[in-house]
Amino acid sequence: MVDVVEYNDEMKIIECKSDKNIPDDYILGKVVEFTGKTKEEINMLSQFKSYNTALLRGDIDNAAHYIYKDAVVYFRKFYPGMGDDAIMNKFFESVSNEMIEQIRRFERHGVELEFVVSRLIRKVSQGDNIFYVFEIVSNMYNDNLQLHTTPDLTLAVSSNSGKNWTFNTMNEDTPNILRVSYSDDVVDKIMGY
Repeated sequence: MVDVVEYNDEMKIIECKSDKNIPDDYILGKVVEFTGKTKEEINMLSQFKSYNTALLRGDIDNAAHYIYKDAVVYFRKFYPGMGDDAIMNKFFESVSNEMIEQIRRFERHGVELEFVVSRLIRKVSQGDNIFYVFEIVSNMYNDNLQLHTTPDLTLAVSSNSGKNWTFNTMNEDTPNILRVSYSDDVVDKIMGY
């Protein structure tokens, strides 16, 4: 049996009044980080923060603990002859380097950048398997201005009742990555089809 919970919470934003022209990809205001309501949610959010911290520091060894392993299995076909560690390193180096460069670019202009979970979208459970789909945003702020990006979706996966979590960006590959280990019924519910 597959259980689905849809969340209807709105993202909370601290308003920012400004008459400055802002780029189209940004929205005025700073998003308040979702803190979780249950022990399971709090644990997942804590592990996601550890994952992001590792990425931001370029700590590939620690970030690798949080990567959804079926993503590596799925991407083997795109990197024939490469081992799992090499595939993971290739992925993390590009993501980590992009994040670090983005932070440095903002810091040079006196702007702080933080990545936060803005809200949960969906929870799917099947036995010990738990999946959360959630939104993340980038907050950019200084003393005079607070902006955030439009949300991106991320997937959290636990196969041991929420004790340990792995993560994967939601994109066009996500359904096929999930099908490595899960049925179409479970995948459809995670994806919200």
